[in-house]
Amino acid sequence: MSSDVAIRVSNLSKCYQIYDNPRDRLKQFIFPRLGQLLKTGARNYYREFWALREVSFEVRKGEVVGIIGCNGSGKSTLLQMICGTLAQTHGDVEVSGRVAALLELGSGFNPEFTGRENVYMNATVLGLRGDEIAARFDDIVAFAEIGDFLDQPVKTYSSGMFVRLAFAVIVNVSPDILIIDEALAVGDAKFQLKCYRKLEQLRDAGITILFVTHDMSTVKSFCTRALLLNGGRLLSDGLPKEVVMQYFDLMFPQDRTGQESAGSGEDEVVAGEGHAGEGTIVKCPDPSEKSFGIGGALLNSIRVQGLAAGMVASGGDRLVVTVDYRWDAHVLGEYAAESGFKENLIVGVSLSDNKGTYIFGCTTYDKDIYVDIAAGSCSVSFNFVMPNLNDGKYFINSAFALGTQEAHVQLCWYDGVLDLNLQGRNRYVYGILYNDYVVALKG
Repeated sequence: MSSDVAIRVSNLSKCYQIYDNPRDRLKQFIFPRLGQLLKTGARNYYREFWALREVSFEVRKGEVVGIIGCNGSGKSTLLQMICGTLAQTHGDVEVSGRVAALLELGSGFNPEFTGRENVYMNATVLGLRGDEIAARFDDIVAFAEIGDFLDQPVKTYSSGMFVRLAFAVIVNVSPDILIIDEALAVGDAKFQLKCYRKLEQLRDAGITILFVTHDMSTVKSFCTRALLLNGGRLLSDGLPKEVVMQYFDLMFPQDRTGQESAGSGEDEVVAGEGHAGEGTIVKCPDPSEKSFGIGGALLNSIRVQGLAAGMVASGGDRLVVTVDYRWDAHVLGEYAAESGFKENLIVGVSLSDNKGTYIFGCTTYDKDIYVDIAAGSCSVSFNFVMPNLNDGKYFINSAFALGTQEAHVQLCWYDGVLDLNLQGRNRYVYGILYNDYVVALKG
C-alpha cells in the first residue's frame, strides 16, 4: 500500500444468513453435514442478505471522509469491517496506522466498571501503555466534563455522559485514523460544538477522519470528500456538495412531468447596475435545475433586490428576495387530504456558503403566514439585513413544502439557485435582523 494511503478497501462484501424461524437455523446446522456424509447433497435453509457488496475505495492520509446513505445502506457495516470488529465475506481491507473508533454507544466499555476504570481499559485496548494513559488522563477527564460521575459505574450514565467519556478517550490517544459512527448525535448542542472544534484541530494536524452521519450540513462544511452508499453498494464518491445532492435525489426522487415550461434558466440584471443597494437580478430556473423533492411545484423565478454590480453585497445591506412558485392545486389538495398534512404551503429562502453550509433562512411559517393550496401560485418577498460574513461566494436557495415546520413533506428544494459575492465589513456573524415578510397570492 502506498505510503500516503491510510485506508484501502478492495471489493469488500458482507453477507448475512437470514432465517425465517429458529428451526431453520437448527436444520442448517445439521442437514448440510448429513448431506455431505451421505453424498446426497443438501439445501440451504436461509436467505442471503448482502449488507455490503463489491465496495472499493482509498482514503489518503489527512482526508476527512463523510459516509452517507439511507438507513440500511451498509454504512455501519463498512466502518466495523475497517475497524476489524466484523469479518468480511469477501474482499480486503488495509489500514495504515493506529485506529481509534467510536462505533456505537456502549462499545468498548464495561457497564459494571467506573468511568475511570473504563478510561484505562479502553485506552489500553487502543494501544496506549499505562504511563501514556496516566499522562493524558487529566486531559480526558477535562474534555468529558462528567464531574463526580467519573467514579461511578457507567451503567448509571445517561447516553450523553457516555458519549462524552467515549469521545474524550478516542481523541486523546493520538490516533492516525479516527472513525466515528453517528455517536455524536446523542450529545447536547454545546458538547457537539466542542467535539467538532476538536475534530477540526485533529483534521488540521493531518489526522485521517472517517465518519457516518445523517447531518448533511456537517458533511458539506467539514469533509473534504463524501461517499454515498445505497443498497450495500458504493453509489458515488466525490466532492461533498455534489454527493449530498445525489443523496437528496435518492431520498426525494422528483417527478418532473409537466414541468418543461418553468423558465429559461438565465440570469437577467434589470436595474441599478453599478449602484449599491439598487441592483436587481432575476433568474428563471431551467426545468433541469438541480433540485430535490417529491415534485408537484415549480419555482418560476427568483428575484434579488439591493445588490451592487457583479452580484455584490456587503454586511449590513438590506436585501429583498422574491420567489414566485406555481403548483397544481387539485393534485396538492388531494395529497394533503391523503397524507394528513395540514393544508398549508411553506415557502422559504436560505443562504449558504460555497461548501453548501447552511447559514440562515426565512420561511412563511416563521411569521404564521398562510399560503393557500387552492391559489395555484404565489409570490413571496423576504426582506432582511445581510449579516457580516467572510468575503467570498455565497448561494441563495429556495424551498417549497406542504405541512408544518414539525411535520411536512418537501415538494421541491432548489439548491444554489443564485450565487452572489459577499464583501463583508467584519469577519464574523454577530446576528441576523429579520424584518417584514410580504406575501401576495396570485389566483
